[in-house]
Amino acid sequence: MNYQQLTREQAISLLVKRDAQRKLGLVWEREEIERDLALNGDFVVMDLGGDDRPSRGEAPYRNILIEGDNFDALRWLNMTHAGRVKCIYIDPPYNTGNRDWVYNDKFVRKDDRFRHSTWLEFMFRRIEIAKNLLAPDGALFVSIDDNEGPYLKLLLDEVFGRDMFVTSFIWRKVDSPNDNKVKIAPDHEYIHCYASDEALARFRRMSADSILDAFRQRDEQGRLCRDRLLRKNGKNSLRKDRPTMHFPLAAPDGTEVLPMLDNGLEGRWSHSKDGIARLEAEGRLIWKQVPGQDRQLAWVPYAREYAPETPDRPFPSIWADVMTTRQSKAHHKEMFPGVEPFVTPKPEQLMARILGMATEPGDLVLDFFLGSGTTAAVATKLGRRWIGVETEAEIAGFASARLAKVIEGEPGGISEDLGWEGGGGFAHLVADRVAFEDFAYDLKPRHLWLAIQAMHSVPLAPYDPDAALQVGLAEDGAAVAYCDRFTPEAEECVADLLGRHQFLIVYAYTPGPLRDALDGRNSVEIRAVPDDLVRRFQV
Repeated sequence: MNYQQLTREQAISLLVKRDAQRKLGLVWEREEIERDLALNGDFVVMDLGGDDRPSRGEAPYRNILIEGDNFDALRWLNMTHAGRVKCIYIDPPYNTGNRDWVYNDKFVRKDDRFRHSTWLEFMFRRIEIAKNLLAPDGALFVSIDDNEGPYLKLLLDEVFGRDMFVTSFIWRKVDSPNDNKVKIAPDHEYIHCYASDEALARFRRMSADSILDAFRQRDEQGRLCRDRLLRKNGKNSLRKDRPTMHFPLAAPDGTEVLPMLDNGLEGRWSHSKDGIARLEAEGRLIWKQVPGQDRQLAWVPYAREYAPETPDRPFPSIWADVMTTRQSKAHHKEMFPGVEPFVTPKPEQLMARILGMATEPGDLVLDFFLGSGTTAAVATKLGRRWIGVETEAEIAGFASARLAKVIEGEPGGISEDLGWEGGGGFAHLVADRVAFEDFAYDLKPRHLWLAIQAMHSVPLAPYDPDAALQVGLAEDGAAVAYCDRFTPEAEECVADLLGRHQFLIVYAYTPGPLRDALDGRNSVEIRAVPDDLVRRFQV
């Protein structure tokens, strides 16, 4: 259709008609369900937990455990960490109806007419923000079972686009017979994976020593190798399939050899002329005399292949070779004797596979349904930075206690395989809300300093009310400071920082006097608070 020839009225009519048409995808009853109470327009702040919610290890902290509604936490993270997370893993409530999911302070019952639509809206609001947190080469993994698995797949297609879908891994979650009175034993779960091409290029492959079994020869230098027939076999192996790859080769005695099949038909080589020339230049074109059908020796060319130094292969989509919930529960009981373990805790080996495949040491990992803390525990042991979010205070306390044991060097899970002896730490933050009209009373310097540090990947340190200037060092080497009040001491501290760093970013409540004092120096950038943070928060 030539849209340029349409009148304004025709174009409007066409758009109205298209808007009225249902699109391919997921539809849920958004207008008929109760609104999520977490959805609000307040500004979100973080506080370091007190004595009952202690941070673990020594400050400053590279890892963060956030206690509070994950919708609020995600909005704060969208202000501080947008585009920086390399891997998001979540294990959300499965919406089975068996008191496994609280919405607006009450469990969602199995007979709730809008149970599925409510769950989808709940997930959509959070995943929509989480998408903004992923780096361009970041990946998302979501565990789910058959209750909502297909609907979640369509929801993720809606948010990320179908072209980002990689696969739905199948994890065998149990390894013992199910004697429950069920018609089919639910032995597996899914892990939906979404990633860009750039992210997939970073995915590691799994070690596969069995590949070496195919290399049974050794060359003169003792290297494992195998010789593959240069003549193409199997599908598309005839001359008519690839005419340009049917040509004579000169054998060691000068005779010409053609790729003829045993049945007398004209075949073709597996390599082009250029490819065979490269084989010859690299010493990998091997000639052997073998008996033909007439029992006479004939020259036959082979392409020599060498065993890889580090044999590996792509990860399969079915994961029956990692531990199950049974081993994970046993691990929890070892850490916390007498404490009832989580119903379906994810084993550390499962999380190690995901993080080992999709991330590198130092990468940032996010789990905003932290639960028992498996993602954070494994990320710590693998040397990844992490952010974990848990809504329920009691569960957040359990995760904190577990991670404290990890820091001390607990020997369970993947610890033995890694030789883990402990280390690390994390800041325990508690989320809160501040109404914009109450900024003057409720927004505190400690809230601003935590957000400023997080925005610049500065390891978190508590606000020091006695310091003239709060100072941290960002990942890119720039110094970051917060000037709560302009004083001669603060001015002196800024001048000292400028003498020691090539670039300085200063956040200030009163940026004007600070700019005047610095007299337009190019090596410093002055930003106003809370204006700069509010602008980022409302994007």
